[in-house]
Amino acid sequence: MSDLKERVERERRWHDDRFSDDDTRTGVGRFYHALKNWYKRYDIDCVSNGCKNALEVGAGLETLALGQELSFTLKSIDISSKAIESLKAKRLSSNVSFEVADAHELPYADGEFDLVFARGVLHHLDLEIGISEIKRVLSTDGKILFGEPLAGNPLIQMYRFMTPHMRTPDEQPLSAEDIRYVRESFEGVTVTYFGFTTLISAIILNKHSKFAAKFDDFILNKLKLGPYLAWACLIGNIEA
Repeated sequence: MSDLKERVERERRWHDDRFSDDDTRTGVGRFYHALKNWYKRYDIDCVSNGCKNALEVGAGLETLALGQELSFTLKSIDISSKAIESLKAKRLSSNVSFEVADAHELPYADGEFDLVFARGVLHHLDLEIGISEIKRVLSTDGKILFGEPLAGNPLIQMYRFMTPHMRTPDEQPLSAEDIRYVRESFEGVTVTYFGFTTLISAIILNKHSKFAAKFDDFILNKLKLGPYLAWACLIGNIEA
């Protein structure tokens, strides 16, 4: 467990440094045009799923509670005290609360939540321990939704290799084996892939392309090439 504690502490320090000046990685917006549909689908599924008590793992500075009223009670955690301090200062609605916590050791009761969601978090964790904790606090018929970067496309891997300052020392995009593990850990899980030709259009045109997004859906999901080509995916069992 000492190795895990050291890993958690490295993550904490890195994110405290990142959030100390409200850094939201400006400068990479051109690339994130490629994932507009990924962000949108994640938000819609989380907000409209009909849950009553939800847990958001990894609030960062981009919690779901920003910019919209939620119809359910939300507890939102982050490993960074800087992020939580910033979010608490925003004084959001009374059904939203923020807390510093480690996803490897969630401070909640068994089965407390009927929805657990996280975007860009699983790939920072010891996956087995993190998923075990999420399963523990999730109710028997609870829902999950995870948005994660992927390890399949070698060109995207090259980009990550060339920009190590944008990532923590321990994070690793999810492999096909990781996705399989998450799918098998919950009932009724599906995986939807995003970001291939949309990345090309984002780099060249600096905007989101609806045509490229539709083409991506065809080749990544209909032709099932997502594990090899996609930048990111949604893993969940929320009915669209």
